[in-house]
Amino acid sequence: MLIFPVPIAVYLVIRRLEGSLGRLTFVVLMTLSLTGLFLFSTEVFATAAFFGVIAFLIALISAGQDRGRLCGVGVLTALAYGITFVLMTPYLVSAVKNPPESAIRDASQVSVDLLSFVVPRGSVLISPGFATDVSAHFLAHTIEDAGYVSVALLFLLVGFAITERRRKGTWGLLAFVAVVSIAALGPVLHVMGRPSVSLPWKLVEHAPLIQNATPDRFPAYSALAIAVIGALWLARAPSRTAVYRWGVVGLGAVLLFPNLGAIPHLPQTVPLFFSSGEYRNVLRADEVVFAIPKDKGEELTWQEATDYSIQLAQGHMGVLPDRYAHEPLSTGLNARSVAGVSPATLAAWLQERQVTAIVVADAAQQRFAPLIRSVGGASVYEGGGVSVWRSTQGVWTSDRTAP
Repeated sequence: MLIFPVPIAVYLVIRRLEGSLGRLTFVVLMTLSLTGLFLFSTEVFATAAFFGVIAFLIALISAGQDRGRLCGVGVLTALAYGITFVLMTPYLVSAVKNPPESAIRDASQVSVDLLSFVVPRGSVLISPGFATDVSAHFLAHTIEDAGYVSVALLFLLVGFAITERRRKGTWGLLAFVAVVSIAALGPVLHVMGRPSVSLPWKLVEHAPLIQNATPDRFPAYSALAIAVIGALWLARAPSRTAVYRWGVVGLGAVLLFPNLGAIPHLPQTVPLFFSSGEYRNVLRADEVVFAIPKDKGEELTWQEATDYSIQLAQGHMGVLPDRYAHEPLSTGLNARSVAGVSPATLAAWLQERQVTAIVVADAAQQRFAPLIRSVGGASVYEGGGVSVWRSTQGVWTSDRTAP
């Protein structure tokens, strides 16, 4: 959902190429789109720039007499990028000064499987039983795997290549789809989860800016090109074959229809303790709180409800770098936590992070109350869907004889 500035940027380029958008207007609107994209997701911003350059180079090769106009748009786009970099200087300076020690994710583990292009997963509505058995071997997470194209849209690409083979833009569009698809396979080709040969992405997987990009998301860019191909194929259809082309494209759209029931929809309910403002009478401003909610990530909504007047000792921030991922309590605790934690580990962790209060959701209290008591905690408040615990000795310790 955060990728919508990308098709907007493509639309602006098309408008500028056809001459219906002035230079100044183009630069301003493109800068706004790029700035928004950067603020939404630095990963998407980086991959959009990467594949944007590839698309530009392919377009230059196939542009023919339009190469001059295309270069002009390229210069204006580069100017928009330059302005965006200036506007984002505080973020960029921090990123340069504090580069990650290594990639957050192993690209080979978050790439699409070769069969992903034709085998649907549970995220689409039409997914037969055999597809579930096959896709169970894929490494990419179901929600992240954007590789599925369907047999119908592969037929569309073949049909487009045959019927439009004499047009100069045909092979440029198909080349872009091919490049993105190969990149989405990651540094190593996987077939039903089994690794085989190395692929071109291995040459750039550790490059600055895109080393943390996840290849299984790349098909979002080829999907845009496939949509353009579908529109062109339909627009140029002879009357005698138009119905067949519409059938192919329509079938492709149906096969891509999402399975809305498979997408988890968790209600974002904030305990009354926070939403009513009662927390002000129990928690001190700016104190460090360890939150144990019902579901992972709810602690962030708790903090937001306090207008960030409390600090969280831990919060769900997505994928963690290896340096932190293996630390105790790196993913916190919640009512659905699979792994437990020893009293000694919890006490040391609470002390290290200078935690002064533990807030536990009612749904998690029965499970974690004994653990909190084992490190010297006592309940000082119950109500509004939570309980608040503090140390009875001024320090958290699993040694009950400590002063």
